[in-house]
Amino acid sequence: MSPLLMATLWIVTVATLAGILIRPWRIPEWIFAVAGAALLVGVRAIPLPDAYAALLRGGDVYAFLLGIVLLAEIARSE
Repeated sequence: MSPLLMATLWIVTVATLAGILIRPWRIPEWIFAVAGAALLVGVRAIPLPDAYAALLRGGDVYAFLLGIVLLAEIARSE
């Protein structure tokens, strides 16, 4: 992996995590996550077929996150 590609991956990762943790302008976390992933695909740091395959393999993770969010919303409303 080239040094430029590695630097791009790290910069986008750190910027995405900072946006998720800091939430400037009260922007929802998912926007930073999607923007980071789209940016990595857009600059061709991650090939589109690989990104699509990873998206399809993540079903169990998405179900887990959905459950956690639903539990948090139920707890908040109670």
